[in-house]
Amino acid sequence: MDEETGPVVRPARLSQFAGQRNQRVVMNWLFEVETKVLPFASSEREGVNVAMSYLTDTALQWLRGLPVRPENWAGFRTVFMEQFLPADYKRRARDALHGWRQTRGVAVYAAEFRDLVLACEDVGAAEALDKFTRGLKPAIAFEVMKENPSSLDEACRVALCAEDAFVAARRGSPSSQGLGIHHRSGPTRAFDVPYGESSAPMEIGAQAMGVTCYNCEERGHFARDCPKPHRARAQAQPGKGAPRRD
Repeated sequence: MDEETGPVVRPARLSQFAGQRNQRVVMNWLFEVETKVLPFASSEREGVNVAMSYLTDTALQWLRGLPVRPENWAGFRTVFMEQFLPADYKRRARDALHGWRQTRGVAVYAAEFRDLVLACEDVGAAEALDKFTRGLKPAIAFEVMKENPSSLDEACRVALCAEDAFVAARRGSPSSQGLGIHHRSGPTRAFDVPYGESSAPMEIGAQAMGVTCYNCEERGHFARDCPKPHRARAQAQPGKGAPRRD
C-alpha cells in the first residue's frame, strides 16, 4: 500500500514587474518573491530564475543587459534595488516622514505613512507611533493622545473612530450649515471641513446630550460657550446684599 501523502502546496502566482521606479512597487515585488517563490523553490538559484521570468518591458531589457546574472537571492536583490531604486531612497523617505501631515482622510494618511516607514527600514515602533500622532489633524490627534495607544495599529483604530465621531456629530448638528463645507456627492466627511471651523470635542458632547443654554435658551452648547452677550444676573434683594463699607 502506498504511503499517503499530504496535499501539494503550489506557490501563488507572482506579479509581473515592468521596471517601475516606484519605491512601493519595487519593495512589494521583492516581498512577493520572498514569500511566494523562494519558500517553494528547490534551490535558491531556481527561485531567482523563477523571479526573473516575471520581469517584463524595461525590467526585462535591464536583465538582458546584465554581463553576469546573479545566481543567489542576495546578489539579485542588491543589483535589482540599485537599478530601480534611487541610491538615497532611505534619506528621501526620512525627509518625507519628518514633515508628513494629514491632508485627507485618516485611512489615506495611515496608508501613506506606513509606506514611508517601510521605506526608511529603521524606524522603531515608538518613533513611528509618535510621528503618526503628531502628523494627524489637531482634533483627531487630541483624541488619539487621550487614549494613549501603545502601538501604531491601535493609534490608527483610535484615529479612525475619532474621525467617524466627528462625521456623525456634524451630520446631526444644525450649526454645521454655513461653515464652508466643501460639498460633494455622498456624505460629508470630517476631513472636508477646516479644523479651525469644526466643533470642538466639548461642543460635540453638548450637541449629543441635547444641552440647552440658559443664557440664550438655544440648544447645542453650554452657557459658558454661548457666543451671545451674557445676560446680567438678578440683582440681590434689598437687605440681602453685601454689607456697605463706610
